Amino acid sequence: MSTQAEEALQALGARLRGFRKDAGFASGRAFARATSWQESKVSRIENGRQRPSEDDIRVWCETTGQGDQLGDLVAIVRHVDELWLEWRRQLQTGVEKRQRQAIPVYAVSISREQSSAWLSCCTRLMAVCRP
Repeated sequence: MSTQAEEALQALGARLRGFRKDAGFASGRAFARATSWQESKVSRIENGRQRPSEDDIRVWCETTGQGDQLGDLVAIVRHVDELWLEWRRQLQTGVEKRQRQAIPVYAVSISREQSSAWLSCCTRLMAVCRP
């Protein structure tokens, strides 16, 4: 999965965890009981390892009293879906194309690292050579 999608899921999970705690559910276990879900599902969603469905978001918002956040959270889930689909499209054309796109970025980073190392070396030499 793309890094952007992973980061978005982790941010969503952290937000949902905050809703759960604000609603008085001290643990994922208590929330799982209230929603009739498995504890592992709550944990995976909160830690960004599972993409919640739109129905999951609705249940979460209803259970935590955050119904006004439903539209925003559903939009985030849909955005994650779009990021995932874009990642899949990139990979369908082959990894070679994706790797070729990264070459200029890599070349610039190498050049900067080499420049930094050279500058550091020159600075040390100048310090040693001063009378």
